[in-house]
Amino acid sequence: MNSPHGWSPTTLVIGMSLILLILTLMNLGLFFKLWAMEDVAHRMYLSTKHRLRERNEARLAPDYMPRQGPEYQSREDAQLLKNVLQDSINLLEQLRSSLLVLHKNFAMANRTAPPQ
Repeated sequence: MNSPHGWSPTTLVIGMSLILLILTLMNLGLFFKLWAMEDVAHRMYLSTKHRLRERNEARLAPDYMPRQGPEYQSREDAQLLKNVLQDSINLLEQLRSSLLVLHKNFAMANRTAPPQ
């Protein structure tokens, strides 16, 4: 019971099992990377939500804090929005670079793969 190339079924099963193990490890790596990115995005969301809540509480309690002018509030809003956008841009750049590396790896694998 040999295959046309002279490989035994045991060798084929071991080879396929090794490939499956490598693919599983790569999937786990991607899963944990995506989990970490989601965690960072969630923390950014919570910190922004916390800052917005603090700012709204400061507006609701004018007796306890000195009054700020509307021009200061708009500058603070603009700065907060700028920070959120910059953090989002940084996350998108990280995602873009990861996808480019993945694309290069697939392109290289396709170049080295024998034609079928």
